[in-house]
Amino acid sequence: MSLSTPRLRYITLSVIALIGLALSILLTQHFYEIRGVANHFKSSCNLSSTVNCDLVAASPSAELVGGLPVSSFAAAWFLNLFIMSFFFFRKHWEREAIRATFILSIVGTFVSGLYFWIMRVQLHTFCLYCIGIDICVLLGFFITLSLKPDLKFNRSLNQGQWKTFLGIGAGSFLVAILGLSALDPRWDQNGFQPASDQEMADSILNTKSIPVAIEPIDPSIGPKDAPITIVEFSDFQCPYCRMGAMEVNTLLYRYPGKIRVVFKNFPLDQKCNPESPQTMHPAACEAAKASLCSHEQGKFESAYENLFENQGSLAEGRVKDLLKDLQLDQTQFSNCMESAQPALTISRDIQLGKSLGINATPTFFVNGHKVEGILPPSVWNQVIDRLLKHSN
Repeated sequence: MSLSTPRLRYITLSVIALIGLALSILLTQHFYEIRGVANHFKSSCNLSSTVNCDLVAASPSAELVGGLPVSSFAAAWFLNLFIMSFFFFRKHWEREAIRATFILSIVGTFVSGLYFWIMRVQLHTFCLYCIGIDICVLLGFFITLSLKPDLKFNRSLNQGQWKTFLGIGAGSFLVAILGLSALDPRWDQNGFQPASDQEMADSILNTKSIPVAIEPIDPSIGPKDAPITIVEFSDFQCPYCRMGAMEVNTLLYRYPGKIRVVFKNFPLDQKCNPESPQTMHPAACEAAKASLCSHEQGKFESAYENLFENQGSLAEGRVKDLLKDLQLDQTQFSNCMESAQPALTISRDIQLGKSLGINATPTFFVNGHKVEGILPPSVWNQVIDRLLKHSN
């Protein structure tokens, strides 16, 4: 049986629809992970600055009305396509089913092209999941076109069949969108829990903005002239610090060029922090020094990500092993670790934190407004959006 056989093309279209549906579900899951409590800094599909799923998923372009992801609508489209392909095998439904599917494929191809343009022109980066979905949409279009749909709509339509197709379309969208919304982290066993984002953002922004000293040697991520500066006091061995760092990392993707994150060490380890009532994190001081010595070689961001990403493996004497992929000059790194400078910088950060009333990590200052602990991503977005609005 060759591909020129209509029956094989029907089957091929069904398989393509299933592949597209699977990719759309994975992308929807990724969308909600990015907006929930992140479990990683970078996804496996982040290959370079031009192939970055996180940046695309974190962008406002990835969502539609009500915060629903575009990918859930793509899943609905592929589910509809999959169901419609079965009508091709029924002789009395075949002609109308092909015509209806061709219209569906035209709409899908237009929307797919629009979002590809957004990735290319506005975001300047691509998502592998999205490209896979685009390929499936395009293949579906060409296969449907090859079936030579009857485009003479002046002929009488079978109204009963078209009502069925419309019902299938509506049902597909309802099932896919409602079903995939269960991946939203705001759902729990008691149902949907509306977040009081407005009140939480108000409680942060209504506080007095406190000036936080930033030194030229402080490690930072993002442009120095960014309108939003987040000063992060953190401990590399603190689990909540890891979660907070990943939330802030998502903000850097969502607001490219708008945010600068300045890092301050506040390890809860008495070896370098006399303000700590006890040594809660025995490798925290060593990790803090390692981050500063990596910064000396221009590798702070990579060290920052590696240390938090591999937090479960942090232990005294093993911190250096977690940075082996950074290709550091080992002689320079060892000399730095043995010198007094990192300890002095950490002590300076701790004293600054003490003067600002910090007694727990993570603590952030967003344009001077204090944020203690981690926040839901939706609240971070509210805070950043409102600060950006006032900065214009």
